[in-house]
Amino acid sequence: MKTRIERMKHRRPLPLEFLEDRNLLSPVIPSAAAEVQHDHVTVPFKMTFDGVRSILPGSTLPGPVYIKLEADGNATHWGRFHLSETHTLTTVSDGEFKITDGLATFTLANGDIVTATYTGTAHVLPTTSPNPSLEVDLTYTITAVTARNKGEPGDTFQLTLLTDPNYLLTDTNVPVTATGSGYITK
Repeated sequence: MKTRIERMKHRRPLPLEFLEDRNLLSPVIPSAAAEVQHDHVTVPFKMTFDGVRSILPGSTLPGPVYIKLEADGNATHWGRFHLSETHTLTTVSDGEFKITDGLATFTLANGDIVTATYTGTAHVLPTTSPNPSLEVDLTYTITAVTARNKGEPGDTFQLTLLTDPNYLLTDTNVPVTATGSGYITK
């Protein structure tokens, strides 16, 4: 019995075909193909994360207070991520604060990176419990993305963070939980 290699030696050679002269797909107009490549869709975006914030050196009350946040979370279209961000917080009035100079870096589980700037407000929520909550409303604007379908520069999304009001008063680590939504371009 012949081996497989021996059998292959006795086959006739197949002619080479050049595909340049063949229509393999339905005809496509070149300008239409270029438009399809750049066609993007805006989709809803949701995010949650848990982390810890700390106050950076040089902070004073009533402000400015320089804050750093490290967190891990999950987002639609991104999956799991690690967040590292900094911002400046200043007092507007009793229980009302302004957030400026926000810089955020989201490192996705696959190594892709999304960077964003953000601004917002914070206020103490009135409550009957002895431990009121601090609500922080932020608007993020994506500035750079290292991967396709993770958003585009200029896309925005909003986050609402709920945390202990000691967020503002102590330099120890304070837990932060956030949920938010918005839209990104895919």
